[in-house]
Amino acid sequence: MPIHVVQQGECLSSIAHRYGFADPAVIYGHADNAELRRRRPDPHTLFPGDHVFVPERAEKEVDCSTGKVSSFKVKLPTVKLHVVLVGADGQPMKGLAYKLIVGDRTIEGTTTDEGAVEQDVPADATVGQLFLKMREDDEEGFPLTLDIGHLDPIEELSGVQARLENLGFHCGGETTLGARTRAAIAGFQKKAGLEPTGELTDETRQKLAEQHDG
Repeated sequence: MPIHVVQQGECLSSIAHRYGFADPAVIYGHADNAELRRRRPDPHTLFPGDHVFVPERAEKEVDCSTGKVSSFKVKLPTVKLHVVLVGADGQPMKGLAYKLIVGDRTIEGTTTDEGAVEQDVPADATVGQLFLKMREDDEEGFPLTLDIGHLDPIEELSGVQARLENLGFHCGGETTLGARTRAAIAGFQKKAGLEPTGELTDETRQKLAEQHDG
């Protein structure tokens, strides 16, 4: 089977779906992906250029009768989309009605007390449209575009910058560890109770992962 080279927007679930695996753990846990597991301890965040070994897929056989129509139900794989919304005041945006559009699916719900939107979406989804009803008379809702599966691993600088941006610490579009990114890191460190040095330490990565991903 092939070595799959990860593209931006792909995660292990979407790769598994592409190659016909219902459970992405079958791929991730394969012996030939030991190096991938070492480099990417979180299978949900892969980095463009990562190599994923895809094993042979076991064929499933079912018995059916001849001379009649047989019906089979196939359950398409999904992944859990979890987004936490926080206002400019730092408080969770709780109790807001929303509409989530992913592909041909429209899902309606209400944000939790933690300001979370949590829904099952197709495993190969890469983008979604979220409309938040900020007021009772708001018919359309405030639009947000969700790039599903695009978050880079915390081990990569781009993954650090994306998490800082999502938490309101802006890096000014930098792709290197420049002055604006260091200022964003220092701002996050101060809020997280760390010494605001602006240095990207292991402790800072851990705190950032806890507050953003946890």
